[in-house]
Amino acid sequence: MVMPTFDVPRFLRAISEEQITVVTTVPAIFWLAISQSNFDPCDVSGVRFATYGGAPISPDLVRQVKESFPNASIGNGFGLSETTSVSTFSPQKYAATHADSAGFPAPVGAIVVPTPGSTFDRDASWPNARAVLADVKVPKYLSVRADVLLRNPGGKVIQPVLRAQTEWGPPLR
Repeated sequence: MVMPTFDVPRFLRAISEEQITVVTTVPAIFWLAISQSNFDPCDVSGVRFATYGGAPISPDLVRQVKESFPNASIGNGFGLSETTSVSTFSPQKYAATHADSAGFPAPVGAIVVPTPGSTFDRDASWPNARAVLADVKVPKYLSVRADVLLRNPGGKVIQPVLRAQTEWGPPLR
């Protein structure tokens, strides 16, 4: 659910009324919401994931979010909002102890396209998806860029040029 304008009481009501299961926002909005006097009577028991990003978060606020959304897994996502989805993610296990971390490279997924006219059988497709993902290597470095990457005529990224253009500063923590 996307709100046309942010209104804390409406946000809190929507979590219950709309049966929201995933709440993703910036740390300041979590702080603002859980600091409201009318937060306690809100039913947030259906929230399964409370994730944040876009700004630093303190270990204390991480704990407050977890206490306020007791049934939710929490975590910090990092990515270029305008060009990608989450690039790195710090899961609940590390959220409070490494609140200053950008996390781990986000998991890789596979897109499975059923044959036209056929029905999709998830269980039958899983072994093939696992085989495809088994060849995926965990990157040593992750470069997140907002600019267009130089490609050859076949559409493949020209990696030597990419490496030469990339400034490899200290890794994100």
